[in-house]
Amino acid sequence: MEKNTLRTEKLDSTNSHKSSRSLTTSIVYVAFLIAIVGIVTAVVGVFSPVFVSVIPAFALVFATAVLVAVTNNYVAATDELVVEQKKMLSTQNKQLNATGQLVSAEENQAQAINSEVEALTNAILLVDMQVIQRPTQRPEVVVPVALEVFIQNVGPGEAFDINFTKIEDFVFLVNTTQKKHGDGSTLSARHFNELKIMTDGVERLAPQQKKRLARIVLGDNVGGAREQLSFPRSLSLTYKQHSSTDEIRDSFTLDFPYYFELVDLLDYEANVAIYLR
Repeated sequence: MEKNTLRTEKLDSTNSHKSSRSLTTSIVYVAFLIAIVGIVTAVVGVFSPVFVSVIPAFALVFATAVLVAVTNNYVAATDELVVEQKKMLSTQNKQLNATGQLVSAEENQAQAINSEVEALTNAILLVDMQVIQRPTQRPEVVVPVALEVFIQNVGPGEAFDINFTKIEDFVFLVNTTQKKHGDGSTLSARHFNELKIMTDGVERLAPQQKKRLARIVLGDNVGGAREQLSFPRSLSLTYKQHSSTDEIRDSFTLDFPYYFELVDLLDYEANVAIYLR
């Protein structure tokens, strides 16, 4: 597009110079014509009034022709200079565009490197459950005894100021040992959202560090736990990491129906193993 524009401007300038040269040539021809008329009149009569009047006209026409020629040369030189300057500006614009593209590519590369660095230094939190099992009278056979809800930092960076912001509550039973009555125990109901760790939060979690949030004993929660936890529960939290001062928000789902199915399967496999042996 720029090449076409420069080409058009150069063509217009050339046409203008041709027109100016034609005008100059015409003026010179008129001057010579006047001179010829003056000579003819001089032959007829020396210093005739016509000859005397022709001399100033010839001088005026000739001077005009010279002035037009000088002006035409000056305009031609100016036009060529303008065309060269436009070419230079076009080259500079291309260089600036190339520099801008290079800077943009370097910025994208820097952002990619920063993302990779963050991925290698940021914390990644996980809230999930696991089945706790214990050996039976036959050590090779284990049975599920509890569900444990935990939070773990599975990333390479440290997480701190972990606060639980939205908790879908549920009630579960835990064993409470009574020291006065020896080994006797009672069942105590707990609300998940009222647990100390849920209200106070977690100060920090080092990489790969895990903390228990709740331990739901299966033997003491048969029936009641299944009714209370018959559908998934949601949990939201915020935390910070050293690479940024902003709070990071995340949410998780405690899929109790899935884990109860897993408990039933493990329990069935344990019973089969005991029966067959």
